[in-house]
Amino acid sequence: MKNTLNVHTPWRILVLAPTPKDAEFTFKILKNEGLSTLVCQNLQEVCDEIEQGAAAAILTEEVILSDKSGVLEKTLHAQPVWSDLPLIVLMPTGGGTPATIQQLQAIGNMTLLNRPLQISTLISTLNAALRDRKRQYYQRDYLIEREHYALALEENEKFTRSVINNALDAVIMLDEQGLIREWNTQAELLFRWERHEVLMQPMLPKMLTQKHFNLLNKSINDYLRSGGDHFILNKRVEFSALNKNGFVFPIELSLTAQSLKGEIFFIGFIRDITQRIAAEQQLIEARNAAETANIAKTEFLANMSHEIRTPMNAVVGLTYLLAQSKSLTEQQKKFIDTLQMSAETLLALINDLLDIAKIEARSVKLEQIPFSVTTLVEEVVSMMATRVKEKGLVFTVNDENLKACEYIGDPTRLRQILMNLCSNAIKFTEKGGVDLTIRCKPGADAQTDLICISVKDSGIGIAPEHIKTIFEKFVQADTSINRKYGGTGLGLTITKKLTSVMGGELIVHSELGKGSTFTVTLPFTIIQKKNNFIETEKGVEVAALIPSSPPEACILLVEDYEPNRLVAHTFLEKFGYLCEVANNGIEAVEKVKNGNYLAVLMDVQMQTMNGFEATRLIRANEKKYNKISSLPIIGMTAHALSGDKERCLEAGMDDYICKPFELEDLKKKIECIQMAQLRKKHDLSACI
Repeated sequence: MKNTLNVHTPWRILVLAPTPKDAEFTFKILKNEGLSTLVCQNLQEVCDEIEQGAAAAILTEEVILSDKSGVLEKTLHAQPVWSDLPLIVLMPTGGGTPATIQQLQAIGNMTLLNRPLQISTLISTLNAALRDRKRQYYQRDYLIEREHYALALEENEKFTRSVINNALDAVIMLDEQGLIREWNTQAELLFRWERHEVLMQPMLPKMLTQKHFNLLNKSINDYLRSGGDHFILNKRVEFSALNKNGFVFPIELSLTAQSLKGEIFFIGFIRDITQRIAAEQQLIEARNAAETANIAKTEFLANMSHEIRTPMNAVVGLTYLLAQSKSLTEQQKKFIDTLQMSAETLLALINDLLDIAKIEARSVKLEQIPFSVTTLVEEVVSMMATRVKEKGLVFTVNDENLKACEYIGDPTRLRQILMNLCSNAIKFTEKGGVDLTIRCKPGADAQTDLICISVKDSGIGIAPEHIKTIFEKFVQADTSINRKYGGTGLGLTITKKLTSVMGGELIVHSELGKGSTFTVTLPFTIIQKKNNFIETEKGVEVAALIPSSPPEACILLVEDYEPNRLVAHTFLEKFGYLCEVANNGIEAVEKVKNGNYLAVLMDVQMQTMNGFEATRLIRANEKKYNKISSLPIIGMTAHALSGDKERCLEAGMDDYICKPFELEDLKKKIECIQMAQLRKKHDLSACI
């Protein structure tokens, strides 16, 4: 039976009368009462209507149901379980025999009405039958809805089971007694127990090591007692788990509590983190290996720097001393000038290679000392003057926008950036000139200025497709440039990387054949400008206290490399100082014990005892013998790497100079030592 009708459908009362006249009379009566009626011609038509689900009740007479075929009885018995179609039968006057009545009642939901019959009784009986039929349809809808709900619940359960079983994590659910209520496929793979083995079983003690079982069990019990969060709940924790074979492996557990029908369930999401821990361990090992390699690289750079700069110090120094000789022929002067220029070029190349290596090794540490941008620019312009003059170029400088104040920062690195940009501009400019513009703009706060350095040239320019590559190591815009102009292609790379390390930016604008403009913007902290001299209470300038030729002032030179001893010894004599030599740190310690020196020039890397160890012993002896003032010690190192100055100062040295050193640099270091001693002697309280 299709049963397509619902409770709002205007059902029809099926009328089966013995004669057409009876059927017409009955139809009119029911129609007047507003009842929908269908007159059927025979029992088969009634059965067809019943099967179509269009019948609300059947009104007929006993004489019609005396049919022995049983077709109506079969149709009624084939109804769904919820359906019991009302059947109203009009009986003859006096009623039927008991046997007839029993036979009719066996057909179904039968109501017998004896004639003579009041119309009101008939209508009342029919309305009662319709109410009964409506109730049946409500029951049908309820059963259908329940069936749909059951099917949806079943589908939802299948879907949930599929999701849980296909989850990448193991999913388990515990009740308040610690019994397993859910166990997905991943849990089977992870712990090696099948679902039927663990359901409704207290498996936690077998799944975790004793320590972590106690921790989890305590957390669950605390939650149940307090009804609030515990530190394990709703967080990811790492535990040690056990599988069915007793194998211990690391897991990551996320546990949450859910309430269902007044019962608390704990749902755990478990992930095997063996591979992750292995990957983390590999990462740690790789990082340690990289750090070890980085340290080795730094040490290699330090050693290479020392090995290269040590003889370079002698080459540069001796070249300078030879250039000062008065008996040289013109050809000898030319040879020495060429040697000096080659030495300086080689030293510049070494410095560039070491700089780029230091930057890549992240061993560049910026100084934070006071400096004047104006003074620094003047120094760079002075150094560029000779090259500009040789090429017949015009070099203009515009720094009027600079504020009259000093800054805190690394002047050495700023000078290097300026030198690289200016040198690069001069190198690639054959006619016209180079414009250097320094501008000052307000920074992010009142204590910061942005220094904008712009170097513009009228040189060969750069093609647009090459601009992105000019900052790469050992790359120049065109291979022919390297042959014509020379260079390693490191200058712009170093400038770019230093600018980044200093927190600035570098921008380039260029047009092939018309020149280039490189602009660097760097932030610096502002400090108040200081006077060039500090005056004593009597107004005496410190600089005036330094004798031009200090009498009997002896300096101890500690150096194990003979060529460098010769250079430094000669320089000191040119300054007017006496000089004693110690070949290593042990000799230096003994000489300091027994001698009286203005200062010590201490080589850092020596055989037998290095300069650091010797300095520490000298300082220890000064403390042991309660010396009033410590002997000034200037470290000399060919390493030239970041941190060398700090290591020198940490060992107890007063200052530091890098090999190869310039004559004037060494002279200034010694004069600074004298000035410091004079400040103490004259009770000065400030430093230049």
